[in-house]
Amino acid sequence: MGKSSCNDKEKCREKCHSSDQESLFARRDLARDLEAFMGKSLLVVLDDNQLNILNQVFRPIFCGDVVEVTDEYVVLEKVNIKMSNAPEFIFPTPFIIPLINIVWFTPFDPSIRFSLF
Repeated sequence: MGKSSCNDKEKCREKCHSSDQESLFARRDLARDLEAFMGKSLLVVLDDNQLNILNQVFRPIFCGDVVEVTDEYVVLEKVNIKMSNAPEFIFPTPFIIPLINIVWFTPFDPSIRFSLF
């Protein structure tokens, strides 16, 4: 998934966290805001124009349940990738999204469909 997310928490921690100094990737205000939505479904938009998973190109718009929040990343489960050619696709593993890549989020019902064009 490129720079916007990784599926291995340890790799993400190694990349995003410096043990000797405060991390450059920490976004404590955003983390506090996201913690209020633990266990709830959010629509999240990332800063990339498009992403690619298994040769499927799509806009960086996801809807999933918040299961973990740190100062550096959020973990979403049951992630619905909002793709026009597969609107009901639920990604099989949790998404770990660095907070530095999130540009917008809102509570959202994942069953709602909307146009991506």
